[in-house]
Amino acid sequence: MKITSDSFNPVLIKELRQHFHGKLFLITMALLLLAQLATVFILYANMETALANNHTVDVMGPALFTASLVTFSIACVLLCCIASLSRFMGERINPELDFSRFCAMSPLQILWGKMTSCYAIAIYLLSLCLPFLVIAYFLRGLSIINIALGVAFAIVGALFAIQVALFIGSVGQKSLVGILVFGAIWGSGGIISVIGGIVSRFIYRGSVSNFTLPICLALFLVFVVIGFIFVLNLALLSSPLANRTMPARIYTIALALISPVFGFCICYIPKIPLPMTETMVTTFFVACVISSCMCSFIAGFERSVIGPRVQHQCPQKPLQRFGFFLISSGSGGGIMLAWIFELIAFAIALCLFPSRGAAYSTWPMSKVEALAILAFGFSSLLYTEIGLCIHKRFNMMPFSAWLATAVIICFLPLLLFAFASFTYEGKGYDFSHMLITTPFYLISLNDHRLALTDIVCWFGPFFALVAYGFAFPYILEQFKSLRISSDS
Repeated sequence: MKITSDSFNPVLIKELRQHFHGKLFLITMALLLLAQLATVFILYANMETALANNHTVDVMGPALFTASLVTFSIACVLLCCIASLSRFMGERINPELDFSRFCAMSPLQILWGKMTSCYAIAIYLLSLCLPFLVIAYFLRGLSIINIALGVAFAIVGALFAIQVALFIGSVGQKSLVGILVFGAIWGSGGIISVIGGIVSRFIYRGSVSNFTLPICLALFLVFVVIGFIFVLNLALLSSPLANRTMPARIYTIALALISPVFGFCICYIPKIPLPMTETMVTTFFVACVISSCMCSFIAGFERSVIGPRVQHQCPQKPLQRFGFFLISSGSGGGIMLAWIFELIAFAIALCLFPSRGAAYSTWPMSKVEALAILAFGFSSLLYTEIGLCIHKRFNMMPFSAWLATAVIICFLPLLLFAFASFTYEGKGYDFSHMLITTPFYLISLNDHRLALTDIVCWFGPFFALVAYGFAFPYILEQFKSLRISSDS
């Protein structure tokens, strides 16, 4: 069978044609090649001078390697992020150009076509850099493993940037472009610092075995965030009346279920002896906390009224209806699912992790450290529940539930600070107890001058449970609304 462009995703073909027919693509490709050629000529001139003065030239390879990755990153930002973002945002703003409104393609097909086109352009740009990476290898100062790891970091960073750009473009609001530019400017210093740290401590003179476990953990978290942004993109592209957040809920459940597999894999990393059972339990514990934070985050942006389409999809048996309530759209189901994840992690922390001060050489963390990680999940639940209560109690307020949650996140710690400043009597301030409504008071775990007792770790569960008591009537109301009336 003859393979033509009709066999592929039409969005993919459209995006690739727009990329290759645009002037920005030709300009970016020319600048990418010219920048790397200029770097080679400058290094060659310096090499002649260094050899004449009997100086070492081992830094020539790393310099060209760094220049190639930097130019590749800039080209990816221009073509795969900014160009794709502006095009996607223009389509979403104009109903006559939005694929989700005038064709029968599913949101998954639309998003997959956008993603694969950006990935194809990124691979094409990387192929333009490969000859210069080979030259950097022969200039000495680098090994094949160093180059492979550097390229892997650049590809993962490009994947993350593409997902963020498509997410902002799928929102369809031009004001978010300013947020992207601000975030890029704000994060450029941090990105450069991270790249510099990796280059100086790991790629050029570090030992690969010493950084294997941190690299695996960092890559795992990055891919978790990439997958989470992907399911959020699906929700934004879906119809407002559909069950939009079901893929995101299923993703959080799958993340918790497959996390022990990741713990099983890292136990076989060479030169890093880790106990099998304890590592798998710990990864499952951390994944439950991450899934709880994700569910709480999504719940703050969800609707509080269940639509008729979701009601007709719901099974009527009590147990099945409760399971459908947990994975379907609605802020109440998200809070309930987050509580389930958090309670599972809480039970693991209390029953399995050893107490602080005990001999726990086989466990990666103690009970207090586990409760410190749990505090992030309980704090996210606390803020979402208060935001839901305020939004439902004052339903005439001219903003949505997520904005109420954002206001609570900003002002609740400030109110506690104000209360503490007026009521505290003494010569100094104990800031670790002023921030008991946030997870940041547990930073004193890393400060040996502060005596943190186990009871402090119970503030998070206590506040979250009190807020849940206020939000429970609204959650119960959403659950009851899933029942289809007999006359429908």
